[in-house]
Amino acid sequence: MNMFRNKSKAQATLEFSLVVGVFLLMFFGFIELARYITTKYVITNAAREGARMVSKMDQLKSVEEKQEILEATVIGFGSGLKADRFSTMTFNEIEKDGSNFVQIDLVYNETTITPLGKLWGLVGLPMAEGGDSFAISTVIQEKLETATTKMCTNCGITVPGEANYCPNCGTGL
Repeated sequence: MNMFRNKSKAQATLEFSLVVGVFLLMFFGFIELARYITTKYVITNAAREGARMVSKMDQLKSVEEKQEILEATVIGFGSGLKADRFSTMTFNEIEKDGSNFVQIDLVYNETTITPLGKLWGLVGLPMAEGGDSFAISTVIQEKLETATTKMCTNCGITVPGEANYCPNCGTGL
């Protein structure tokens, strides 16, 4: 009878360890998947906001100025995003179907926090070099708005088209 109890305890211990192992695998998997989806959502919204800002800029601004504004907008809009984790943050002005668009390309490397992080590449999630972070990428296209400007007849400066008065001399436009 005593031998039967020992086998029963060993069987219960084995079953418990198998169930806990599967449970922990699923638990850590859900945590990493939730972090991936949340970060993808934040990156997409930050890219959309950056594209909106760049598309509304004056066409006379330099590429460097637009790049700086894009970076500031994406970092500022994406709460919790760290600037050093972006491996790509670029914009291109493209023409498609007779219209001009700005295209924003972002790749953000989010580090994994669970022991399963290095295994996610095996199930198809994109991993960054080294295998310890997700490579979350997004591409957003926004139609460029053509900036209308007016010339002040009094002082000769160019002002935005929606302005009714010259900011320099106060003359009505």
